[in-house]
Amino acid sequence: MRKEALFSVRRRFLSCGGAPFAVICRENCHFPHPSPALRFPAVKPAWRRVNVSLRRPAAWRHRWKGGNFSDAGIFCDAREETEIFGKPYRKEGKGMKITKQTFGEVGHEPVYAYTLENDRGMRLTSLNLGCTVTEILAPDRDGNLENVVLGFDRVEDYLRRKTYFGAIIGRIAGRIRGAEFALDGKTYTLPANEGNNHLHGGIRGFHERIWEAKPVEEKDAVGVEFTYLSKDGEEGYPGNLQVRAVYWLTNENRWIQKITAKTDKKTIVNLTNHSYFNLSGNGKDLILDHELTLKSDRFLELDEELLPTGKKLEVEGTPFDFRKGRKIFDGTVSRHPQNLLAGNGYDHPFLLSENLNQEIVLRHRESGRKLTVETNQPCVVVYTSNALGEDFAIQGGVPSRKYLGICLETQGLPDAVHHSDFPPVVLEPDGRYEALTTYTFSTE
Repeated sequence: MRKEALFSVRRRFLSCGGAPFAVICRENCHFPHPSPALRFPAVKPAWRRVNVSLRRPAAWRHRWKGGNFSDAGIFCDAREETEIFGKPYRKEGKGMKITKQTFGEVGHEPVYAYTLENDRGMRLTSLNLGCTVTEILAPDRDGNLENVVLGFDRVEDYLRRKTYFGAIIGRIAGRIRGAEFALDGKTYTLPANEGNNHLHGGIRGFHERIWEAKPVEEKDAVGVEFTYLSKDGEEGYPGNLQVRAVYWLTNENRWIQKITAKTDKKTIVNLTNHSYFNLSGNGKDLILDHELTLKSDRFLELDEELLPTGKKLEVEGTPFDFRKGRKIFDGTVSRHPQNLLAGNGYDHPFLLSENLNQEIVLRHRESGRKLTVETNQPCVVVYTSNALGEDFAIQGGVPSRKYLGICLETQGLPDAVHHSDFPPVVLEPDGRYEALTTYTFSTE
């Protein structure tokens, strides 16, 4: 049965000056509009890009009431919305593109999925719900594109399951002891959402907030810019915090993540992305045979609540020595007290000895995939999904289970508000928070 297309073209887009743009159509689309000002090629069933040469915008304003494609007699069996942006959809001479689709809703607010695609076919999809990365399609050594992050197919699962898959975590990533901290002699009390402690920004941290979003472009990259105003007192934190997170995808198969923030009142900020990587593709295998290399000589000792004790331990001679590469499996069978405490694996902050110089490398030998992570942050929290539940499924119906993904959370040191010798996470009104992390996917 035919269904009217949901391609929305707003009047403000009519002023694009004759520039070509495009739409993506699914299933059996047809374009019967008779005007010679518009040329629609035939579309076969499948996802297709349709170029539209807009030569005389005024010629069809009267015909398309309110600028809706369905008013022009264009129909499609598509079930999801695709928005047409005012700028050229495909860059001149390049295959880089951005699409936006409806993913669901939270309350009465729509949740959109933004997909970035480069010339090589690599794709990154993220939501305006928590800036959540739901999918990264990266090639193996044979060129097969598969998803290398864990995610869900439905909004409801992101809200129901406290996995934090792919989301921006804030205002503070990790745990805060006793769910409180002090600034200038004043104590701030936060929600205790993990025992007596505060975890990952609280009950409704940044991961469950709807962010404003818009597509952005540069010469050799496409991206999406997310912004969010965390109001004074939200989850107990002081100050109105304006946050901006931009995800870029380049033709070098590099995902660039830049997060900035400003406040009007002294506060604390420590943000990270909580993506779970699995380079085997589509969750086929566990991450036990993944090999991790870190430029790190020390890691933070944790207590029984997985909070830093303040001690910085040497990695030398331990399963925490990743300087020459080590399989994740080693930590899952180790009898080291810190591995046992974390649930037979890793959930530890590693102090980076170098920045922005291939300091974090993850390999999967069987597929040939390699992920290189570079950051300006002082540490990376390595979490091997030791506590991931086994009573649900992720994308594609893959059963969730322990060791299905590995998080590489670049950030400031956890619970820094209670350790004077840790790099501070305090942000002043005249200051600017800036976290830069790049993820480069390659093969070998």
